[in-house]
Amino acid sequence: HYPEAYADHVKWTVVKGDATISEKGKLTANWWGEVVVRAQSTIDGSIVDEKTINVKMFSTGGSFLRKLLGHFGLHMLFGLGIFVSLLLMCKRKYFVAISPVCTLALAGLTELLQYFTPGRGCYLTDIIIDFTGSLLGMGAAIIIITLVLLIFRLFGKEKFKKLLKTIKVINIKNVFKKADRIEKIIEDDVKSEITAIVTNP
Repeated sequence: HYPEAYADHVKWTVVKGDATISEKGKLTANWWGEVVVRAQSTIDGSIVDEKTINVKMFSTGGSFLRKLLGHFGLHMLFGLGIFVSLLLMCKRKYFVAISPVCTLALAGLTELLQYFTPGRGCYLTDIIIDFTGSLLGMGAAIIIITLVLLIFRLFGKEKFKKLLKTIKVINIKNVFKKADRIEKIIEDDVKSEITAIVTNP
């Protein structure tokens, strides 16, 4: 290729695997697995070479640690926080069912922002890691809440019922009210239930 730079006269192609390659030889894999790349001279077609690349989620131990702490761990906290927040702040407690949608949207948004950030990239694998962490966080929230309820149940039916009533009535409207106001809301709620039973036996 002398005296011209050989890099300007190479045709890059992906022979095997789920990936694409640019004219300059930048490889972008769509999924993990084996990718075979071919480089062929456009001046002399007989000059050709192939390279096999194993695409992995984590290329190094440092990359694994960064993904584990920066993506998985952080989104695990997000998942736990969003689930508990929706449970305590929403009047209709079944709104907790939208927790996975919220965390998936958050994972997608953070990756989209990285797409427009110089030196960063947007990857489907990161969204999967983030969302998996969020789901684990929600699972942890469910386990913690269940354990708390079981402990209160073991200590007595009255405390257990009172806790359930508190969870039921607390929401964004009355969360900042004084404890005695919450007590009154619970008492009123219990009275209305008793009245309904007496009225409609």
